[in-house]
Amino acid sequence: MLPMSNDNKKSKTDRTSTLAVVMPNDANMINDMKVAGVFDALSRKYHLKLFVGGGDNTALGSFNASVTELSVAPKRETLWTAIYAIRQVLHNRKYVPRKRRANVTWTAVHPKLERYLRPLAEGPFGPVMGRLVAYLGCLALRLSAPDLRNDLIDVHKVVLLTGIKDPWADDVMLAAKRLGLPTVGVPLNWDNIFLKPMLFQYDSALVWGQQSVDYCKRNFGLQAAAIGTSRFEKYENNPYTREVAREQLGLPLDGPVLLFAGANHDFDECGVLRQIDEAMSVGKIPPCPIIYRKHPSQWKRRLEKPLEYGELNWIVEDPTNAGNFNNAMIYQTLMKAVDGIISPMSTMTVEAALHGLPSVILAFNDPMHPDYDWDALMDHPHLFDLLDAKWTVNCLVRQDVILSLNKLHALIEKPDIALLCRNGAENIAKMSPGNFAQRFVDAI
Repeated sequence: MLPMSNDNKKSKTDRTSTLAVVMPNDANMINDMKVAGVFDALSRKYHLKLFVGGGDNTALGSFNASVTELSVAPKRETLWTAIYAIRQVLHNRKYVPRKRRANVTWTAVHPKLERYLRPLAEGPFGPVMGRLVAYLGCLALRLSAPDLRNDLIDVHKVVLLTGIKDPWADDVMLAAKRLGLPTVGVPLNWDNIFLKPMLFQYDSALVWGQQSVDYCKRNFGLQAAAIGTSRFEKYENNPYTREVAREQLGLPLDGPVLLFAGANHDFDECGVLRQIDEAMSVGKIPPCPIIYRKHPSQWKRRLEKPLEYGELNWIVEDPTNAGNFNNAMIYQTLMKAVDGIISPMSTMTVEAALHGLPSVILAFNDPMHPDYDWDALMDHPHLFDLLDAKWTVNCLVRQDVILSLNKLHALIEKPDIALLCRNGAENIAKMSPGNFAQRFVDAI
């Protein structure tokens, strides 16, 4: 790759424009974009300036571009976090049904600030007082923002790859707006555009699918284009067939196999798996192997009793935990090997649907882990398409686990289920035409 040119002269690849790209503080997201070839594709068309927030940015490797590291003063970050919380409460009041409002949005706010600001935002005068405080807070953030205009002086457009918490992205966007530069937001998580409040709205957005495009237009008047997600690029050109994948994983070549895809948040997955294993053993559910794959970033669960696989008849420890499986191979083989999945409300259900696989969605509260409100997830707008789909089974109470597994087996037998799954998933996460990097560059 050619190095950045300080004088912005024309190169042999005719890169006449400079693009500023603001990176999230998330090594996994950065690595997904890199592996998908986004940075290489951009560098062939533009001179690149990368703005990177504090944290683990080693995923960038030795990428050859101008890199500016950004930081936010602690007091200013505290203010940003508080205003973010207020804006999220206001966003929930306006766009989300009552049950979802104000769910764990204050956990990162300083206790002293929460004591004063939370009653304002959530009280009876919240819509008025919250907007007033948010306006004053955003004004304070504008006035205290570092002047980054000199860093953008030769830039023609700013692209903001946003994660969950990235105040430096707002600082770059403010500088861009002061210079009259167009800004493009790229929410890297599926739920960002639905649940993450915009302190300073970008001019346009590149989102996962048509579902998000419609939401942007309806609620924000924001022009958006569907490009998919780099996270799913590992599924392109999957080299495995069903038979090869099952051989790789040591699974039976015939009959159904299910995948239990765990969540990172607290949930008694082992208890549910024991319940399913017992029901299969007595004939209440058609017996078949169930692979249990824990979430790679699973929260520590002090109260959950670990599984003893030797005591179970049908629950199989994830075969990819052993052997030479890289991240792409893990999911490529699992998705080709199984016939359906069970998951506590995860994007894995979308990934499964892209492979033509139906899902059981577990969405009930777990008394063992009361701090996480799974029931409230039912009112997250981005999940409505999943919950209303004909290719998912919603398990809303623990007592319905056995019934839900039987419904999943019935879905697996439907001749048109794969087509239903893929069409529905494509509305959530666009996968064509071409690869993600090309769709990204074309949309920019």
